[in-house]
Amino acid sequence: MKAIGIINVALGGLYIIMNIIGLLIIYIEKMIFSSISDASFNQYMPFDMGSYMSDIFKMMLINLPFSLIIYGMLLFSGIKILKKDEAGIRLTKVSSWTIIVWFFVSMSYSFLTLSHYFESFTGSNAFMVVMLIFGGIIGFIFTCGYPIFLLIYFKKPRQFN
Repeated sequence: MKAIGIINVALGGLYIIMNIIGLLIIYIEKMIFSSISDASFNQYMPFDMGSYMSDIFKMMLINLPFSLIIYGMLLFSGIKILKKDEAGIRLTKVSSWTIIVWFFVSMSYSFLTLSHYFESFTGSNAFMVVMLIFGGIIGFIFTCGYPIFLLIYFKKPRQFN
């Protein structure tokens, strides 16, 4: 049980840091692409990279508060488990379900927000659908794998020693 507490603290903290740093990186990219003329990208990209990065930044700004709360719950549940508090187990279950639900909500929002950019590659949604399915499977494994493990692990009542 101690290992789960440590992993919860580590992953919760890392995801919080990753979300904040990711937002800063996207903001810097948004500023860079907004200042470069569109003509230099026209030969490679069939859409305006400045507006694309701006849309991703807006999407991440909406995502950030939810991610901070969700992964803050995971971090806090790990602390509770390390202190051998039963509330840590309940909070781990809640945060695990929340991470899984949030994954599907954020993937749906990403699809709706960015789909028109991918249409410009092929004139249809085929390319976008393939990329979203592949990215969704990889994202699901990395985002939801540990929460699913936690839900299975805590399905059976666990006691602190």
